Amino acid sequence: MAQNTPDAPDPLAGLNPADLLRQGAAADTQTVAGDGYSEAAAQTGTDEGALRVAAHRLRKRYRELLKNEIAHTLASPESVEAELASLMAAFR
Repeated sequence: MAQNTPDAPDPLAGLNPADLLRQGAAADTQTVAGDGYSEAAAQTGTDEGALRVAAHRLRKRYRELLKNEIAHTLASPESVEAELASLMAAFR
């Protein structure tokens, strides 16, 4: 299988960010954009392990950025988790 190298295709290209956000709080064993990791890896030409790592890192970074943006809109930083829960409920 192809390794994730700088010249390799982006394993997350074309995935829906809303799907990744919904999965951000879930375990890494969940599927990406409705397909299994092995199927997504085959479609992108990368190996499954590299795809799992990339998806995990993307979700982690996205959570951090989202929490920071939410914190900038609130008067109290303690309200971030409640606001994030409301946002996630809107995606369901």
